[in-house]
Amino acid sequence: MIWSMNHQAQEACTLLKAHPIFSKSEFNILALSQGALIGRYIVEACDLPFRVRNFVTVGAPNNGVDFQEDCNHAGLVEMDRC
Repeated sequence: MIWSMNHQAQEACTLLKAHPIFSKSEFNILALSQGALIGRYIVEACDLPFRVRNFVTVGAPNNGVDFQEDCNHAGLVEMDRC
């Protein structure tokens, strides 16, 4: 069965609240790709009794950046922004 991202995130939140270890203390999240979106939901929207201590993502499809410096053609003065 394929669930929506919202359903997957809510299910993860429900499971964490019922977990015998994660529901009793702070914990860390290390997430890859789509898991980073679920992890972000847990950090931002899941009402857990304890906070997430560290949240690390790798290859996450987040919103990204709105501007990228052109560092390939930067002069010496502009290099400090690259």
